[in-house]
Amino acid sequence: MILLLRQLLRVASRIESELEVVNQRLDYITSLLEKHPGPVQEPHEDVAALSSHEDSPFRLLATSSIMVVLELEPDFSQNLIRLERINFLTGSTSGTDARLFFVPHQQAVTVLAAFSERIHIYYPILASDFSEEYFRVLSEPLTPSCQSCLVLLVAAIGCVAHDPTSDRENPFFTAALSSLPLVVAECSLVSVQCLVFLSIHYACLLKPCQAHDYCLVASFKIQNLFKSGLQGTDPDVLELTHRAYWAILLLERQVACTNRHS
Repeated sequence: MILLLRQLLRVASRIESELEVVNQRLDYITSLLEKHPGPVQEPHEDVAALSSHEDSPFRLLATSSIMVVLELEPDFSQNLIRLERINFLTGSTSGTDARLFFVPHQQAVTVLAAFSERIHIYYPILASDFSEEYFRVLSEPLTPSCQSCLVLLVAAIGCVAHDPTSDRENPFFTAALSSLPLVVAECSLVSVQCLVFLSIHYACLLKPCQAHDYCLVASFKIQNLFKSGLQGTDPDVLELTHRAYWAILLLERQVACTNRHS
C-alpha cells in the first residue's frame, strides 16, 4: 500500500512539473500577444483550402499570425518561398538564348482548333484569352519559360489530336521539354497547367505510366500552391486554379484506371 502511494505521488509530481512548464510557455505566448493587442486578420480569409477544414501544423506555423507574434512581417514566409524560387529560376535561365521556331500560321491555327475541340472541352484550365498569348509566343523567338512551355504543349497536343496516327517527331513537344526544369522548379498556376498537359500528352501517346508520373507531380504542386498561399487573389486566376485542381483529380483517376487495365 505504501509503495502504491509513493508511485502515485511520483506520478502526480511529474504531472505538476509538466503543467508548470506548459503554464510558463503560455505565459510567454501571452506576453508576446500583449504586444499586439489588435486582432490579426489573416489575408484572403475568403479563400478556403480545398476540401480541408483543418490546417496542417506546418501551414499553421507559416500563417501571418505566427509571423506577427514572432515580430516578423506578416508575409515573411511567402517571401522566403518566392525568394528561393526566384534565385533558382534566375540561375536556370542564365546563359539560355532565345531560339527561333518558325510555325506556319495555318498550322498554328489548325493544331489550336484541334486542341480546343478535343482536349480543352474536357480540361478547361486555360484563360479565355489564351489564344492571344498563344499566337504572340509562337510569333516571337522562344526563351525557355513556363509560359512558352505551356504554349508549345498546347500545340504539341493539338498535333496529336489533329493526326493521332502520325509517327513523325513532334517539334513542339521537343521544344517544350527544354523548359521542363523551370516548370518543375516554379510554383505557379502556369507550371501546374504545363504538368497537366505533359500528362495529357503522354496519355494521348498511350504511355499511361509517364502520364501518371506527371499527373502526380501536378497534384503535389497545386497542393503546395494552396498551402503556401501563392495562388493569388485575382478572381480569374483563382477560378483557373480551382479548375486545375479538379482537372488533376479527374486526370489522375482516368490515368490510374488505364494503368490497371494495361
